[in-house]
Amino acid sequence: EVTPILVDANEGARILGIGLPTFYKFTRRNEATPTILLGSLQRWKRHDILRIAGKKIAPLPVPEDVLVDAKTISKLCSISRPLFYKLNQLGVTPEPILDGRTLRWSFHEIVEWIEEGCPQLKTKRRRWQ
Repeated sequence: EVTPILVDANEGARILGIGLPTFYKFTRRNEATPTILLGSLQRWKRHDILRIAGKKIAPLPVPEDVLVDAKTISKLCSISRPLFYKLNQLGVTPEPILDGRTLRWSFHEIVEWIEEGCPQLKTKRRRWQ
């Protein structure tokens, strides 16, 4: 099971134990929870929400560099697989690696991309390593 690094508003509200409208008001006022845009979807870093909730933050298990597929990345980012493929097509994600006929991404590069706030690259892709 993949633990998401980014959470949507519903999950963020659940972690904090508040309602969805209250969560949106809280995040607008609180600079410690910056919004990350993936396409047109808002996401928040799970560790920011956990820290605000006063919950223990377990370190992300980072295996040796492995290649992950779009399904895993979509779970890490709490987005749909088609949206992730669209972001990749637009050149917003780290550069994929062709593994046979399957596109895969470096797990470390994806984590670094998320930690940087999922920047919208628009220019030539760069590798995060």
